[in-house]
Amino acid sequence: MTNDTHKQNQKQYSKNAAGYVTSKVHATGGSLDRLVALTEPQPDWRVLDIATGGGHTARHFAAFVAGVIATDLTMPMLLSAREATTDGGLIFAEAAAEALPFLSESFDLVTCRIAPHHFADMQAFMTESVRVLKSGGLLAIADNIVSGIRDEGAYINTLEKLRDPSHQQAYSQDDWSTFYFQAGLTMEKMETLEKRIDLAPWLDRAGISDPDERARLTSMIVQAPDAMLAWLKPEGTGESISFALTEGVFIGRKP
Repeated sequence: MTNDTHKQNQKQYSKNAAGYVTSKVHATGGSLDRLVALTEPQPDWRVLDIATGGGHTARHFAAFVAGVIATDLTMPMLLSAREATTDGGLIFAEAAAEALPFLSESFDLVTCRIAPHHFADMQAFMTESVRVLKSGGLLAIADNIVSGIRDEGAYINTLEKLRDPSHQQAYSQDDWSTFYFQAGLTMEKMETLEKRIDLAPWLDRAGISDPDERARLTSMIVQAPDAMLAWLKPEGTGESISFALTEGVFIGRKP
Protein backbone atom coordinates (compact mmCIF):
# COMPACT_ATOMS: atom_id res chain seq x y z
CA MET A 1 0.00 0.00 0.00
CA THR A 2 2.74 2.45 0.95
CA ASN A 3 4.76 1.75 -2.22
CA ASP A 4 1.66 2.26 -4.38
CA THR A 5 0.97 5.55 -2.60
CA HIS A 6 4.59 6.64 -3.10
CA LYS A 7 4.30 5.98 -6.84
CA GLN A 8 1.04 7.90 -7.00
CA ASN A 9 2.56 10.86 -5.16
CA GLN A 10 5.63 10.82 -7.39
CA LYS A 11 3.47 10.76 -10.52
CA GLN A 12 1.26 13.61 -9.33
CA TYR A 13 4.04 15.89 -8.15
CA SER A 14 6.59 15.15 -10.85
CA LYS A 15 4.28 16.62 -13.47
CA ASN A 16 3.23 19.60 -11.34
CA ALA A 17 6.43 20.42 -9.42
CA ALA A 18 6.91 23.95 -10.74
CA GLY A 19 3.34 24.90 -9.88
CA TYR A 20 3.85 24.03 -6.22
CA VAL A 21 7.09 26.01 -5.99
CA THR A 22 5.27 29.14 -7.19
CA SER A 23 1.98 28.41 -5.35
CA LYS A 24 0.88 31.38 -3.22
CA VAL A 25 -0.95 29.05 -0.82
CA HIS A 26 2.26 27.15 -0.09
CA ALA A 27 4.70 30.07 -0.29
CA THR A 28 2.73 32.24 2.13
CA GLY A 29 -0.13 31.61 4.53
CA GLY A 30 -0.64 31.93 8.24
CA SER A 31 0.68 28.50 9.18
CA LEU A 32 4.17 29.33 7.92
CA ASP A 33 4.58 32.22 10.34
CA ARG A 34 2.75 30.38 13.14
CA LEU A 35 5.15 27.43 12.93
CA VAL A 36 8.07 29.78 13.50
CA ALA A 37 6.32 31.73 16.26
CA LEU A 38 5.20 28.62 18.13
CA THR A 39 8.52 26.73 17.92
CA GLU A 40 10.82 29.71 18.62
CA PRO A 41 13.76 28.30 16.59
CA GLN A 42 17.25 28.83 18.02
CA PRO A 43 20.48 29.71 16.14
CA ASP A 44 22.16 26.39 17.01
CA TRP A 45 19.27 24.15 15.94
CA ARG A 46 19.39 21.50 13.25
CA VAL A 47 16.02 21.19 11.50
CA LEU A 48 14.50 18.52 9.28
CA ASP A 49 11.63 19.49 6.97
CA ILE A 50 9.75 16.39 5.76
CA ALA A 51 7.90 16.36 2.42
CA THR A 52 9.23 19.83 1.70
CA GLY A 53 7.43 20.20 -1.65
CA GLY A 54 8.40 23.62 -3.00
CA GLY A 55 10.80 24.11 -0.09
CA HIS A 56 8.88 27.03 1.42
CA THR A 57 8.92 25.85 5.04
CA ALA A 58 12.58 24.84 4.86
CA ARG A 59 13.58 28.23 3.46
CA HIS A 60 11.49 30.03 6.07
CA PHE A 61 13.26 28.27 8.95
CA ALA A 62 16.73 28.47 7.39
CA ALA A 63 16.93 32.15 8.33
CA PHE A 64 16.70 31.29 12.04
CA VAL A 65 18.74 28.11 12.58
CA ALA A 66 22.16 26.56 11.99
CA GLY A 67 21.02 24.26 9.22
CA VAL A 68 18.01 22.69 7.53
CA ILE A 69 17.69 19.43 5.63
CA ALA A 70 14.65 19.33 3.35
CA THR A 71 13.42 15.92 2.19
CA ASP A 72 10.86 14.89 -0.38
CA LEU A 73 9.83 11.68 -2.10
CA THR A 74 9.76 13.26 -5.57
CA MET A 75 13.04 14.18 -7.24
CA PRO A 76 11.57 16.71 -9.75
CA MET A 77 10.01 18.52 -6.80
CA LEU A 78 13.34 18.60 -4.98
CA LEU A 79 15.10 19.92 -8.07
CA SER A 80 12.50 22.66 -8.53
CA ALA A 81 12.75 23.61 -4.86
CA ARG A 82 16.55 23.70 -5.00
CA GLU A 83 16.49 25.92 -8.10
CA ALA A 84 14.35 28.40 -6.16
CA THR A 85 16.73 28.42 -3.19
CA THR A 86 19.71 30.72 -2.68
CA ASP A 87 20.46 29.79 0.95
CA GLY A 88 23.67 27.77 1.04
CA GLY A 89 22.80 26.28 4.44
CA LEU A 90 19.83 24.37 3.04
CA ILE A 91 20.41 20.75 1.99
CA PHE A 92 17.92 18.75 -0.12
CA ALA A 93 17.61 14.97 0.11
CA GLU A 94 15.32 12.38 -1.46
CA ALA A 95 13.51 10.39 1.24
CA ALA A 96 10.12 8.96 2.13
CA ALA A 97 8.42 10.34 5.22
CA GLU A 98 7.91 6.81 6.52
CA ALA A 99 11.59 5.79 6.22
CA LEU A 100 13.98 8.63 7.03
CA PRO A 101 17.69 8.01 6.26
CA PHE A 102 18.99 9.75 9.39
CA LEU A 103 20.41 8.63 12.70
CA SER A 104 18.19 8.67 15.75
CA GLU A 105 18.16 11.89 17.80
CA SER A 106 19.70 14.00 15.04
CA PHE A 107 17.41 17.06 14.98
CA ASP A 108 16.15 19.72 17.38
CA LEU A 109 13.04 20.33 15.28
CA VAL A 110 11.15 18.31 12.68
CA THR A 111 8.60 20.14 10.53
CA CYS A 112 6.02 18.99 8.01
CA ARG A 113 3.56 21.40 6.40
CA ILE A 114 0.58 20.73 4.11
CA ALA A 115 1.74 17.19 3.37
CA PRO A 116 0.60 14.49 5.84
CA HIS A 117 -2.75 14.11 4.07
CA HIS A 118 -0.73 12.42 1.31
CA PHE A 119 0.85 9.80 3.59
CA ALA A 120 -0.43 6.22 3.51
CA ASP A 121 1.11 5.19 6.85
CA MET A 122 0.65 7.85 9.49
CA GLN A 123 2.01 5.62 12.27
CA ALA A 124 5.28 5.09 10.37
CA PHE A 125 5.56 8.82 9.66
CA MET A 126 5.03 9.74 13.31
CA THR A 127 7.38 6.99 14.53
CA GLU A 128 10.16 8.08 12.19
CA SER A 129 9.68 11.76 13.03
CA VAL A 130 10.01 11.06 16.74
CA ARG A 131 12.96 8.72 16.22
CA VAL A 132 15.11 11.37 14.54
CA LEU A 133 14.20 14.02 17.13
CA LYS A 134 16.56 14.71 20.01
CA SER A 135 15.18 14.38 23.52
CA GLY A 136 13.37 17.63 24.21
CA GLY A 137 12.99 18.31 20.49
CA LEU A 138 9.82 19.51 18.79
CA LEU A 139 7.61 18.02 16.10
CA ALA A 140 5.75 20.82 14.32
CA ILE A 141 3.06 19.88 11.83
CA ALA A 142 0.62 22.02 9.88
CA ASP A 143 -1.92 20.35 7.63
CA ASN A 144 -5.44 20.63 6.33
CA ILE A 145 -7.94 19.27 8.83
CA VAL A 146 -11.56 18.18 8.55
CA SER A 147 -14.58 18.15 10.80
CA GLY A 148 -14.71 15.46 13.44
CA ILE A 149 -18.23 14.60 12.22
CA ARG A 150 -17.68 11.57 9.99
CA ASP A 151 -19.92 12.52 7.04
CA GLU A 152 -18.56 16.07 6.94
CA GLY A 153 -14.97 14.90 7.06
CA ALA A 154 -15.66 12.33 4.35
CA TYR A 155 -17.09 15.05 2.09
CA ILE A 156 -13.90 17.11 2.21
CA ASN A 157 -11.72 14.03 1.70
CA THR A 158 -13.80 12.97 -1.31
CA LEU A 159 -13.49 16.45 -2.81
CA GLU A 160 -9.72 16.43 -2.30
CA LYS A 161 -9.34 12.88 -3.67
CA LEU A 162 -11.28 13.71 -6.85
CA ARG A 163 -9.03 16.70 -7.42
CA ASP A 164 -5.78 14.91 -6.54
CA PRO A 165 -5.60 11.09 -6.59
CA SER A 166 -2.50 11.20 -4.36
CA HIS A 167 -4.61 12.58 -1.50
CA GLN A 168 -4.99 9.92 1.19
CA GLN A 169 -6.82 11.45 4.13
CA ALA A 170 -7.07 14.72 6.01
CA TYR A 171 -7.71 14.21 9.73
CA SER A 172 -9.63 15.97 12.46
CA GLN A 173 -8.09 17.91 15.32
CA ASP A 174 -8.94 15.04 17.67
CA ASP A 175 -7.22 12.58 15.32
CA TRP A 176 -4.04 14.64 15.48
CA SER A 177 -4.16 14.77 19.27
CA THR A 178 -4.33 10.97 19.23
CA PHE A 179 -1.42 10.67 16.78
CA TYR A 180 0.80 12.79 19.04
CA PHE A 181 -0.24 10.92 22.18
CA GLN A 182 0.35 7.52 20.58
CA ALA A 183 3.79 8.66 19.39
CA GLY A 184 4.76 9.54 22.96
CA LEU A 185 4.80 13.30 22.44
CA THR A 186 3.45 15.96 24.75
CA MET A 187 1.18 18.29 22.79
CA GLU A 188 2.25 21.78 23.83
CA LYS A 189 0.41 23.99 21.36
CA MET A 190 -2.49 23.50 18.97
CA GLU A 191 -4.20 26.05 16.72
CA THR A 192 -6.60 26.15 13.81
CA LEU A 193 -6.42 28.62 10.94
CA GLU A 194 -8.76 29.35 8.07
CA LYS A 195 -7.21 29.91 4.67
CA ARG A 196 -8.88 31.19 1.51
CA ILE A 197 -8.28 29.17 -1.64
CA ASP A 198 -8.72 30.58 -5.14
CA LEU A 199 -10.56 27.85 -7.01
CA ALA A 200 -9.06 28.20 -10.50
CA PRO A 201 -5.38 28.03 -9.42
CA TRP A 202 -6.28 25.20 -7.00
CA LEU A 203 -7.59 23.15 -9.93
CA ASP A 204 -4.72 24.19 -12.22
CA ARG A 205 -2.12 23.15 -9.66
CA ALA A 206 -3.51 19.60 -9.64
CA GLY A 207 -3.52 19.45 -13.44
CA ILE A 208 -7.33 19.49 -13.75
CA SER A 209 -7.95 20.74 -17.29
CA ASP A 210 -11.02 18.77 -18.37
CA PRO A 211 -14.04 21.15 -18.29
CA ASP A 212 -16.37 18.47 -16.94
CA GLU A 213 -14.01 17.64 -14.08
CA ARG A 214 -13.60 21.30 -13.23
CA ALA A 215 -17.38 21.79 -13.29
CA ARG A 216 -17.95 18.76 -11.05
CA LEU A 217 -15.47 19.94 -8.43
CA THR A 218 -16.79 23.50 -8.59
CA SER A 219 -20.31 22.20 -8.04
CA MET A 220 -19.20 20.19 -5.01
CA ILE A 221 -17.98 23.44 -3.45
CA VAL A 222 -20.63 25.99 -4.38
CA GLN A 223 -23.61 23.58 -4.19
CA ALA A 224 -22.44 21.60 -1.18
CA PRO A 225 -24.86 20.51 1.57
CA ASP A 226 -25.59 23.23 4.13
CA ALA A 227 -23.19 21.85 6.73
CA MET A 228 -20.39 21.82 4.17
CA LEU A 229 -21.22 25.30 2.88
CA ALA A 230 -20.62 26.50 6.43
CA TRP A 231 -17.20 24.77 6.33
CA LEU A 232 -16.16 25.71 2.78
CA LYS A 233 -17.64 29.25 2.76
CA PRO A 234 -17.58 29.70 -1.04
CA GLU A 235 -17.60 33.23 -2.43
CA GLY A 236 -17.63 34.77 -5.92
CA THR A 237 -18.62 33.43 -9.32
CA GLY A 238 -16.93 31.97 -12.39
CA GLU A 239 -13.15 32.25 -12.37
CA SER A 240 -13.31 34.41 -9.23
CA ILE A 241 -14.68 31.70 -6.92
CA SER A 242 -12.80 31.18 -3.67
CA PHE A 243 -13.48 28.94 -0.69
CA ALA A 244 -12.10 28.13 2.73
CA LEU A 245 -10.08 25.23 4.04
CA THR A 246 -9.11 24.77 7.67
CA GLU A 247 -5.55 24.13 8.72
CA GLY A 248 -4.38 22.72 12.03
CA VAL A 249 -1.01 23.58 13.60
CA PHE A 250 0.35 21.09 16.13
CA ILE A 251 3.48 21.41 18.26
CA GLY A 252 4.59 18.44 20.36
CA ARG A 253 7.70 17.80 22.44
CA LYS A 254 9.67 14.56 22.76
CA PRO A 255 10.41 13.66 26.40
